Amino acid sequence: MVDSVTEITQDTPFTETDDQYHRLSENPLDLETNWWSLNIPERRIGIWLHAAYYPNGSKVRWRVFAWDDRGADPARLAYYRNVEAVMPPGPDLRDITFPEGGYSLKRLKPLMEFKVGYRDAGANFAIEFTYTAAHPPHRFTPGEPPAMHNPHIDQLGHFVGVLTLRGERIPIDCWSVRDRTWGPREGAHASSQKPVYAGGGNAGSASRRPEMARDRT
Repeated sequence: MVDSVTEITQDTPFTETDDQYHRLSENPLDLETNWWSLNIPERRIGIWLHAAYYPNGSKVRWRVFAWDDRGADPARLAYYRNVEAVMPPGPDLRDITFPEGGYSLKRLKPLMEFKVGYRDAGANFAIEFTYTAAHPPHRFTPGEPPAMHNPHIDQLGHFVGVLTLRGERIPIDCWSVRDRTWGPREGAHASSQKPVYAGGGNAGSASRRPEMARDRT
């Protein structure tokens, strides 16, 4: 990894290096995420896959969960797995399988196309899909809601694949979103900003001012 300090504004383009993990500060609470949200409307099924990597603690927390019309509360989820594990040195987010049976992620086209897969044979659960973006990723400037403290990617795309739920193979063909965030997310940064906005404020001039953020070249 190479450190650089880049002035991030709303017009700063993402580049293919943003598909990789970034070099963050030394804050142990800094993390980098990837999140995939998809659905099968005709079956009233939703699925999330999420992984949060804490580079200063060599730790990753990944989660896979699905819900259907039986209920979306924790006791009635169709599938749920949450694992905290040690991340091997030098992870490459462009082609990775998260440790201890986690999901795999492979970049097919920079910023625009990815393949994701996961299998839990003991639970008769699996998912595999290709994501193809509908547009280049949208940037939220640090200081702009909802990404108040860090760079953030939001992107609509087409998900095509197969879900295996309770042993049944169910086609996936939907439009939904993925996102990525890197930087501080926990500790004091997890505090709600609602009182500021309720009072007519905008969290200070930071919401309009370019911030200095660590990025990767």
